[in-house]
Amino acid sequence: MGTRTIGFELDHFFVAVSGPAVGATALRETGFLEGAPNTHTGQGTASRGVLFESVYLELIWLTDAEEAASPTIRRTRLADRVGPGAEACPFGLGLRGVGTETPELPFPTWDYRPPYLPEGMSFQMGSSSEVLTEPLVFFLPWLSGPAWTPQEHPNGARRVTKITMILDQSALNSPTVSALSDAGIASFQEGNEYFMDVELDGAGSGKGLDLRPDIPIRLRW
Repeated sequence: MGTRTIGFELDHFFVAVSGPAVGATALRETGFLEGAPNTHTGQGTASRGVLFESVYLELIWLTDAEEAASPTIRRTRLADRVGPGAEACPFGLGLRGVGTETPELPFPTWDYRPPYLPEGMSFQMGSSSEVLTEPLVFFLPWLSGPAWTPQEHPNGARRVTKITMILDQSALNSPTVSALSDAGIASFQEGNEYFMDVELDGAGSGKGLDLRPDIPIRLRW
């Protein structure tokens, strides 16, 4: 996957789900393992992860609307992105550093300090966080490589080789989306409905799992 560029690469990507068990049975029955659920204390969300070699998929849902609407959190617009019946873009892209130097990101950011982070730590949240037609983009400055052990999926899937997001036409003109496309983080196309296509291992087996309508994502391996 073309996720590496000067200074940063993709760490994980998320898609909103309506609850903690959504999609779990289908993923399990097609040979994907999931990590233990993770609660984002004070942010009003929780998530499950499907871990691959250098990138992981996060399935995220709303647990507390009041927390998500608090002054610290509201600028992310997570309540609008992952809450029940949300019509905003349900996707996110988390970036990490490459090497020891702090990269100069090709888009403006603001410091995001959710309560669950240790004192003194913060995300660099893309300034387009309040643009609801775009994915939520953020940089994790304390990471310079995967912070997890990849799962041995029974179906043999190991590596994310391509991510394509279908977005509203207006998002394709965004400087942030354009910068991510130029960096090879993901590909973006215009469409009438939000959708994400994830290619694993070059989709050599010809197999796939389409989780629509429950989750707007398809995995191909």
